[in-house]
Amino acid sequence: MLRALASVRDARRQAAALALVLDPKLDPREALQMLFTGGREANLAVAQAFFQDHRDAILKGLPPGAGPGPFARLAALLVETCEASKRDEVIAKVHQTFAGLPGGPRIIAQSLEQLDPCIARKHKLEPEIRAWLTGATAKPARSAKP
Repeated sequence: MLRALASVRDARRQAAALALVLDPKLDPREALQMLFTGGREANLAVAQAFFQDHRDAILKGLPPGAGPGPFARLAALLVETCEASKRDEVIAKVHQTFAGLPGGPRIIAQSLEQLDPCIARKHKLEPEIRAWLTGATAKPARSAKP
């Protein structure tokens, strides 16, 4: 039910639903799943902004002894953007947020392992996909430097 609430297409409604992540009456392990729904860029942006705006409360609300798993999942939320133009900003946020937490160095390394190949794939495939969707002829992508 929580995932369905957070999967709405309207950004205002999604943001309102995400407020439940901070509700102390809910199990934070279940409520946290609301950040990972939607599948659209607009939904992702709302979830990322919510996490950034409430980062300290969300991290503090995680159960003690949860290990680095929830932190890694939240780091993956940040790197899911997969845009070369935002790479340095995303990596800085991941460093700032997770460096001092349990498993922080590994979480940061895994984030880079996810982000750089994603940027390269997107750079290579996006022109072809856009051309196919619009019926235009694709221009080959130049090599990307993430």
